[in-house]
Amino acid sequence: MLTLIQWIVFLVYALTTFFYWYDFITEKNGFEKKGFYTFAIAVLSHLGLLVYFIYDIGRLPIATVSEALGTFVWITASLYFLLELRWKERSHGVLILSVILILLGNSNLTFNISTEINPILYDVKFEIHVFAMLLGYSGFALSFIASILHLILAREIQKKEQGLFYRRLPSLAYFERISAAAINVGLLFTGIGFVLGYYFAAQVWNFKIYTDPKIIMVIVTWLIYFVHFIGRRMGKIRGQRAALISVIGFCLILFSFLIISTLVPGAHQFG
Repeated sequence: MLTLIQWIVFLVYALTTFFYWYDFITEKNGFEKKGFYTFAIAVLSHLGLLVYFIYDIGRLPIATVSEALGTFVWITASLYFLLELRWKERSHGVLILSVILILLGNSNLTFNISTEINPILYDVKFEIHVFAMLLGYSGFALSFIASILHLILAREIQKKEQGLFYRRLPSLAYFERISAAAINVGLLFTGIGFVLGYYFAAQVWNFKIYTDPKIIMVIVTWLIYFVHFIGRRMGKIRGQRAALISVIGFCLILFSFLIISTLVPGAHQFG
């Protein structure tokens, strides 16, 4: 049943992505509203899936990489949907939804409900830790998308090309503002999540912080974004340089989330 619902949710996101791209390319009337309403249905149906999982399994869907990835997708989609409501700007939704669709497809394909779960993952304290980390990563994801579009638009402007992205995307300042705000959110929640995780883990596991590759990657990534934050405050990091740092930071997150969590043994191997 869970698998069926997961793919139904995926199809709703796929339809939303189609509407957004069709509107972005053709600018035909009607598809902007269709995309927006379908997006709302996708976010709500995804929330329904998460609620059903909690009711059926008895815990948050965060115990495995595929579960955490699916929850991360919902958080990111929800944050972006609220961003659209606030700024009334939907042109950059095409890339955000495309990334969401890829990640959700990966989550569905690797999902396995029969995976043995460590009892510690039923503890609400650890669930709060993981949820805070996912919320922070979602902020970094939105910054990553904004930074990619910033770089694409800057390239077209530099080459004096008036291509599709030049015509449809808002200003460079808009993407820089969105990226900066998203990084601020990401820093706050990953900081909270890390402190909670380290405090609770120290009571359960007997390990040294520098021996776990996942923890090391979290610290390195957080420091990269903190440099971005300080650089912006000092006026030293702006424009394309700020966008590049954001892209590098999120690539490290993906590497940690998808590669290290799966292949490298450490304290974060819960199975």
